[in-house]
Amino acid sequence: MRSVKVALAALLSTTILFGPGGALAAEWRLTEVTGRVRVAAPGHSPATGAPNQAVPVGADITTAAGGRAVLTNGAQRIVI
Repeated sequence: MRSVKVALAALLSTTILFGPGGALAAEWRLTEVTGRVRVAAPGHSPATGAPNQAVPVGADITTAAGGRAVLTNGAQRIVI
């Protein structure tokens, strides 16, 4: 019975630390910006995106014709 409790506690800790909203989740950053890229954080006016810029949770990212933005958070990558 004790080993089951230990296993459940380990599973819960792992889920909290490494789950999608976990404390150790890497932040998203713009790593490449080509052309016109705009980042609109919640409650703020859109601003020009820049390489290595942190992207706040809930932000909208837009590109103009020919624009490109690459976001990464460690192992994951998104190209807009």
